[in-house]
Amino acid sequence: MRSELSWGRGTSGQVISVLGTVLFTGLAGVVFFELRRRSGSVPAPAGLHGAVNGLGVLAAAVWAWGSR
Repeated sequence: MRSELSWGRGTSGQVISVLGTVLFTGLAGVVFFELRRRSGSVPAPAGLHGAVNGLGVLAAAVWAWGSR
């Protein structure tokens, strides 16, 4: 059972993965909303979103390179 949860195998692992994704996305929405509210501009949260996406692409590339 423990390996199911840690690797996302089985129904329980999939449910935990989906819930984690939903919670993380909701938290990101709160952060972007607060940045928009405090800065008063749309480019600030849009720039943060782009930077975070860029870091995700970089992390995936490093991981793929290391798993060769």
